[in-house]
Amino acid sequence: MTAMHYPGERMIQRLFETLAGNGIASLLQPWHLRREVPSKEVLQQLDALSLSWRDIPLDSHKRIPMNSSSPDDTNAFPGSYHGLRPYSMAKSELVRTITQDVIADGLRQQVNVSKAVLFAELELVVGKQDVPDCRVHGDWLQRWRQRAGAVSYDELSHFWGQILAGELRHPGSCSLRTLDFLGNLSREEAIDIERVAPFVLGNVLFNHEGLFEKVGVSFGVLSGLQELGMISGVAARLKTKIESEVEGEFQFTWPVERLGKRLLISHDDPAKILQIPVLHVSRLGKEVFTVPQYAPSEECLVAMVMLIEAQDFTVGISDL
Repeated sequence: MTAMHYPGERMIQRLFETLAGNGIASLLQPWHLRREVPSKEVLQQLDALSLSWRDIPLDSHKRIPMNSSSPDDTNAFPGSYHGLRPYSMAKSELVRTITQDVIADGLRQQVNVSKAVLFAELELVVGKQDVPDCRVHGDWLQRWRQRAGAVSYDELSHFWGQILAGELRHPGSCSLRTLDFLGNLSREEAIDIERVAPFVLGNVLFNHEGLFEKVGVSFGVLSGLQELGMISGVAARLKTKIESEVEGEFQFTWPVERLGKRLLISHDDPAKILQIPVLHVSRLGKEVFTVPQYAPSEECLVAMVMLIEAQDFTVGISDL
Protein backbone atom coordinates (compact mmCIF):
# COMPACT_ATOMS: atom_id res chain seq x y z
CA MET A 1 0.00 0.00 0.00
CA THR A 2 1.39 3.41 -0.99
CA ALA A 3 2.14 5.73 1.92
CA MET A 4 0.11 8.92 2.07
CA HIS A 5 1.98 12.20 2.05
CA TYR A 6 0.94 15.68 3.02
CA PRO A 7 0.94 18.21 0.15
CA GLY A 8 4.51 19.17 -0.65
CA GLU A 9 5.97 16.88 2.01
CA ARG A 10 8.68 15.41 -0.22
CA MET A 11 9.85 18.82 -1.39
CA ILE A 12 9.88 20.17 2.17
CA GLN A 13 11.90 17.17 3.30
CA ARG A 14 14.36 17.98 0.51
CA LEU A 15 14.43 21.59 1.76
CA PHE A 16 15.53 20.63 5.28
CA GLU A 17 17.93 17.97 4.02
CA THR A 18 19.55 20.60 1.79
CA LEU A 19 19.82 23.15 4.61
CA ALA A 20 21.25 20.64 7.09
CA GLY A 21 23.64 19.20 4.52
CA ASN A 22 25.14 22.64 3.91
CA GLY A 23 25.48 23.63 7.55
CA ILE A 24 22.58 26.08 7.58
CA ALA A 25 20.76 25.89 10.89
CA SER A 26 17.14 26.93 11.27
CA LEU A 27 15.21 28.18 14.27
CA LEU A 28 12.19 26.32 12.93
CA GLN A 29 11.13 22.96 14.27
CA PRO A 30 10.97 20.16 11.68
CA TRP A 31 7.92 20.72 9.53
CA HIS A 32 6.10 17.54 10.55
CA LEU A 33 6.16 18.68 14.20
CA ARG A 34 4.44 22.00 13.51
CA ARG A 35 1.95 21.25 10.75
CA GLU A 36 -0.92 22.47 12.91
CA VAL A 37 0.75 25.74 13.89
CA PRO A 38 -0.48 28.59 11.65
CA SER A 39 2.33 30.15 9.63
CA LYS A 40 1.29 33.61 10.82
CA GLU A 41 1.85 32.53 14.42
CA VAL A 42 5.30 31.16 13.57
CA LEU A 43 6.22 34.48 11.91
CA GLN A 44 5.09 36.38 15.00
CA GLN A 45 7.27 34.16 17.20
CA LEU A 46 10.26 34.81 14.95
CA ASP A 47 9.65 38.58 14.98
CA ALA A 48 9.45 38.50 18.80
CA LEU A 49 12.72 36.60 18.93
CA SER A 50 14.42 39.10 16.65
CA LEU A 51 13.61 41.85 19.17
CA SER A 52 14.75 39.88 22.20
CA TRP A 53 18.35 41.02 21.78
CA ARG A 54 17.24 44.40 23.15
CA ASP A 55 16.68 42.72 26.52
CA ILE A 56 20.38 41.91 26.89
CA PRO A 57 21.79 43.99 29.78
CA LEU A 58 23.40 47.10 28.42
CA ASP A 59 25.90 47.55 31.25
CA SER A 60 28.68 46.74 28.83
CA HIS A 61 27.86 49.93 26.93
CA LYS A 62 28.91 52.19 29.84
CA ARG A 63 31.67 54.50 28.74
CA ILE A 64 34.36 56.00 30.93
CA PRO A 65 35.18 59.74 30.57
CA MET A 66 38.76 60.65 29.70
CA ASN A 67 39.30 62.30 33.07
CA SER A 68 37.97 59.32 34.99
CA SER A 69 40.07 57.87 37.76
CA SER A 70 38.78 54.37 37.00
CA PRO A 71 41.15 51.59 38.03
CA ASP A 72 40.85 50.31 34.44
CA ASP A 73 42.52 53.43 33.04
CA THR A 74 45.67 51.48 32.25
CA ASN A 75 43.61 49.46 29.76
CA ALA A 76 41.79 52.43 28.29
CA PHE A 77 42.17 53.76 24.76
CA PRO A 78 42.78 57.50 25.29
CA GLY A 79 43.50 60.11 22.69
CA SER A 80 41.77 62.54 20.41
CA TYR A 81 40.79 62.40 16.76
CA HIS A 82 40.82 65.59 14.73
CA GLY A 83 40.36 67.67 17.88
CA LEU A 84 37.55 65.54 19.32
CA ARG A 85 37.78 64.22 22.86
CA PRO A 86 35.81 60.96 22.78
CA TYR A 87 34.93 58.81 25.73
CA SER A 88 37.25 55.90 26.18
CA MET A 89 36.29 52.33 26.98
CA ALA A 90 38.18 49.78 29.00
CA LYS A 91 39.41 46.83 26.94
CA SER A 92 37.31 44.34 28.89
CA GLU A 93 34.19 46.43 28.34
CA LEU A 94 35.04 46.85 24.66
CA VAL A 95 35.25 43.07 24.28
CA ARG A 96 31.89 42.63 26.02
CA THR A 97 30.30 45.26 23.78
CA ILE A 98 31.66 43.68 20.61
CA THR A 99 30.54 40.23 21.76
CA GLN A 100 27.06 41.52 22.49
CA ASP A 101 26.83 43.17 19.06
CA VAL A 102 28.02 40.01 17.31
CA ILE A 103 25.44 37.89 19.15
CA ALA A 104 22.63 40.35 18.39
CA ASP A 105 23.61 40.56 14.73
CA GLY A 106 23.84 36.77 14.47
CA LEU A 107 20.42 36.37 16.03
CA ARG A 108 18.86 38.85 13.62
CA GLN A 109 20.41 37.07 10.64
CA GLN A 110 19.23 33.69 11.87
CA VAL A 111 15.69 34.97 12.39
CA ASN A 112 15.66 36.49 8.89
CA VAL A 113 16.90 33.25 7.32
CA SER A 114 14.29 31.23 9.23
CA LYS A 115 11.52 33.55 8.03
CA ALA A 116 12.65 33.08 4.43
CA VAL A 117 12.75 29.29 4.95
CA LEU A 118 9.20 29.40 6.28
CA PHE A 119 8.03 31.28 3.19
CA ALA A 120 9.87 28.73 1.03
CA GLU A 121 7.87 25.96 2.74
CA LEU A 122 4.61 27.74 1.94
CA GLU A 123 5.67 27.90 -1.72
CA LEU A 124 6.64 24.22 -1.82
CA VAL A 125 3.28 23.06 -0.48
CA VAL A 126 1.68 24.03 -3.79
CA GLY A 127 2.74 23.60 -7.40
CA LYS A 128 5.09 21.03 -8.83
CA GLN A 129 5.78 18.20 -6.36
CA ASP A 130 8.31 16.10 -8.26
CA VAL A 131 11.62 16.02 -6.40
CA PRO A 132 14.49 16.67 -8.86
CA ASP A 133 17.41 14.28 -9.09
CA CYS A 134 20.06 17.00 -8.73
CA ARG A 135 20.46 19.21 -5.67
CA VAL A 136 21.13 22.87 -4.95
CA HIS A 137 24.83 23.69 -5.04
CA GLY A 138 26.41 24.50 -1.68
CA ASP A 139 27.99 27.74 -2.92
CA TRP A 140 24.63 28.96 -4.16
CA LEU A 141 22.99 28.13 -0.84
CA GLN A 142 25.62 29.96 1.19
CA ARG A 143 25.22 33.04 -1.00
CA TRP A 144 21.44 32.79 -0.58
CA ARG A 145 21.83 32.66 3.23
CA GLN A 146 23.93 35.82 3.22
CA ARG A 147 21.34 37.67 1.17
CA ALA A 148 18.27 36.35 3.00
CA GLY A 149 19.85 37.03 6.40
CA ALA A 150 20.39 40.68 5.57
CA VAL A 151 16.70 41.57 5.12
CA SER A 152 14.01 41.88 7.76
CA TYR A 153 10.93 43.14 5.88
CA ASP A 154 8.39 40.35 5.48
CA GLU A 155 7.95 41.26 1.81
CA LEU A 156 11.66 40.68 1.15
CA SER A 157 11.73 37.53 3.30
CA HIS A 158 8.84 36.24 1.20
CA PHE A 159 10.76 37.16 -1.95
CA TRP A 160 13.85 35.22 -0.82
CA GLY A 161 11.71 32.30 0.23
CA GLN A 162 10.28 32.13 -3.28
CA ILE A 163 13.78 32.22 -4.74
CA LEU A 164 14.87 29.29 -2.57
CA ALA A 165 11.74 27.31 -3.46
CA GLY A 166 12.33 27.93 -7.16
CA GLU A 167 15.94 26.77 -6.96
CA LEU A 168 14.94 23.62 -5.05
CA ARG A 169 12.44 22.74 -7.76
CA HIS A 170 14.84 23.55 -10.60
CA PRO A 171 18.47 23.49 -9.36
CA GLY A 172 20.66 25.77 -11.47
CA SER A 173 17.78 27.96 -12.66
CA CYS A 174 19.08 30.97 -10.74
CA SER A 175 22.73 31.82 -11.39
CA LEU A 176 25.00 33.36 -8.78
CA ARG A 177 25.08 36.52 -10.90
CA THR A 178 21.29 36.76 -10.80
CA LEU A 179 21.34 36.01 -7.07
CA ASP A 180 23.66 39.00 -6.54
CA PHE A 181 21.39 41.17 -8.71
CA LEU A 182 18.39 40.18 -6.61
CA GLY A 183 20.36 40.91 -3.44
CA ASN A 184 20.81 44.53 -4.49
CA LEU A 185 17.12 45.16 -5.05
CA SER A 186 15.28 47.54 -2.76
CA ARG A 187 12.09 46.54 -1.01
CA GLU A 188 10.04 48.59 -3.49
CA GLU A 189 11.79 47.05 -6.51
CA ALA A 190 11.16 43.53 -5.21
CA ILE A 191 7.47 44.33 -4.75
CA ASP A 192 7.30 45.77 -8.28
CA ILE A 193 8.79 42.56 -9.69
CA GLU A 194 6.19 40.50 -7.84
CA ARG A 195 3.42 42.65 -9.31
CA VAL A 196 4.67 42.45 -12.89
CA ALA A 197 5.83 38.80 -12.99
CA PRO A 198 2.35 37.28 -13.51
CA PHE A 199 2.11 39.14 -16.84
CA VAL A 200 5.29 37.56 -18.26
CA LEU A 201 4.57 34.99 -20.96
CA GLY A 202 7.82 33.48 -22.20
CA ASN A 203 10.09 36.17 -23.60
CA VAL A 204 7.51 38.95 -23.51
CA LEU A 205 5.51 40.89 -20.97
CA PHE A 206 1.83 41.18 -21.90
CA ASN A 207 1.32 44.95 -21.95
CA HIS A 208 -2.30 45.38 -20.91
CA GLU A 209 -2.89 48.79 -19.34
CA GLY A 210 -6.22 47.86 -17.77
CA LEU A 211 -4.75 44.90 -15.90
CA PHE A 212 -1.69 46.87 -14.85
CA GLU A 213 -3.87 49.52 -13.24
CA LYS A 214 -5.71 46.89 -11.19
CA VAL A 215 -2.51 45.66 -9.54
CA GLY A 216 -0.87 49.06 -9.14
CA VAL A 217 1.62 48.76 -12.00
CA SER A 218 2.14 52.30 -13.29
CA PHE A 219 4.25 53.67 -16.12
CA GLY A 220 6.82 54.61 -13.47
CA VAL A 221 7.02 51.01 -12.24
CA LEU A 222 7.64 49.74 -15.77
CA SER A 223 10.21 52.48 -16.40
CA GLY A 224 12.02 51.46 -13.21
CA LEU A 225 12.22 47.83 -14.34
CA GLN A 226 13.51 49.04 -17.70
CA GLU A 227 16.25 51.01 -15.94
CA LEU A 228 17.23 47.80 -14.15
CA GLY A 229 17.69 46.16 -17.54
CA MET A 230 14.85 43.67 -17.16
CA ILE A 231 12.46 44.89 -19.87
CA SER A 232 12.52 47.27 -22.84
CA GLY A 233 10.10 49.19 -25.03
CA VAL A 234 8.13 50.85 -22.23
CA ALA A 235 7.55 54.11 -24.11
CA ALA A 236 7.34 52.56 -27.58
CA ARG A 237 3.97 50.74 -27.23
CA LEU A 238 5.32 47.75 -29.14
CA LYS A 239 3.22 45.03 -30.69
CA THR A 240 4.58 41.64 -31.57
CA LYS A 241 3.38 40.39 -34.96
CA ILE A 242 2.78 36.65 -35.16
CA GLU A 243 2.51 34.73 -38.41
CA SER A 244 1.30 31.20 -39.00
CA GLU A 245 3.64 28.31 -38.20
CA VAL A 246 2.15 26.15 -40.98
CA GLU A 247 0.94 26.55 -44.56
CA GLY A 248 -2.66 26.39 -45.72
CA GLU A 249 -4.21 27.94 -42.60
CA PHE A 250 -3.15 30.01 -39.62
CA GLN A 251 -1.92 27.96 -36.68
CA PHE A 252 0.26 29.11 -33.82
CA THR A 253 1.07 27.55 -30.47
CA TRP A 254 1.87 29.85 -27.52
CA PRO A 255 3.34 27.87 -24.59
CA VAL A 256 2.67 29.04 -21.03
CA GLU A 257 5.21 26.84 -19.23
CA ARG A 258 4.51 28.03 -15.72
CA LEU A 259 0.89 26.91 -16.04
CA GLY A 260 1.74 23.74 -17.93
CA LYS A 261 -0.59 24.93 -20.72
CA ARG A 262 -0.42 26.16 -24.28
CA LEU A 263 -2.68 28.37 -26.34
CA LEU A 264 -3.69 26.89 -29.71
CA ILE A 265 -4.45 29.84 -32.00
CA SER A 266 -6.01 29.27 -35.40
CA HIS A 267 -7.71 31.01 -38.35
CA ASP A 268 -8.83 29.97 -41.84
CA ASP A 269 -6.70 32.64 -43.53
CA PRO A 270 -3.01 31.56 -43.54
CA ALA A 271 -1.91 35.14 -44.32
CA LYS A 272 -3.62 36.69 -41.31
CA ILE A 273 -1.28 38.27 -38.74
CA LEU A 274 -1.90 38.30 -34.99
CA GLN A 275 -0.81 41.39 -33.07
CA ILE A 276 -0.23 41.41 -29.29
CA PRO A 277 0.90 44.49 -27.26
CA VAL A 278 4.06 43.48 -25.43
CA LEU A 279 7.22 44.64 -23.73
CA HIS A 280 10.37 42.70 -24.47
CA VAL A 281 11.93 40.80 -21.56
CA SER A 282 15.73 40.65 -21.46
CA ARG A 283 17.73 37.54 -20.62
CA LEU A 284 18.26 38.88 -17.10
CA GLY A 285 14.58 39.74 -16.81
CA LYS A 286 13.47 36.30 -17.91
CA GLU A 287 15.63 34.66 -15.26
CA VAL A 288 14.57 37.09 -12.54
CA PHE A 289 10.87 36.83 -13.36
CA THR A 290 10.92 33.04 -13.45
CA VAL A 291 13.12 32.40 -10.38
CA PRO A 292 10.17 32.94 -8.02
CA GLN A 293 7.61 30.53 -9.40
CA TYR A 294 4.98 33.11 -10.26
CA ALA A 295 2.19 31.63 -12.36
CA PRO A 296 0.56 33.96 -14.89
CA SER A 297 -2.61 35.36 -13.41
CA GLU A 298 -5.93 34.02 -14.66
CA GLU A 299 -6.97 37.59 -15.44
CA CYS A 300 -3.89 37.98 -17.63
CA LEU A 301 -4.62 34.78 -19.55
CA VAL A 302 -8.32 35.62 -19.97
CA ALA A 303 -7.49 39.15 -21.18
CA MET A 304 -5.01 37.76 -23.69
CA VAL A 305 -7.50 35.19 -25.02
CA MET A 306 -10.15 37.92 -25.38
CA LEU A 307 -7.68 40.14 -27.25
CA ILE A 308 -6.83 37.31 -29.65
CA GLU A 309 -10.48 36.42 -30.21
CA ALA A 310 -11.27 40.08 -30.88
CA GLN A 311 -9.03 39.76 -33.94
CA ASP A 312 -11.23 36.90 -35.23
CA PHE A 313 -8.89 34.11 -34.19
CA THR A 314 -10.02 30.91 -32.51
CA VAL A 315 -8.23 30.00 -29.27
CA GLY A 316 -8.02 26.60 -27.61
CA ILE A 317 -6.11 25.55 -24.48
CA SER A 318 -4.35 22.22 -23.93
CA ASP A 319 -1.71 20.74 -21.64
CA LEU A 320 1.93 20.97 -22.62
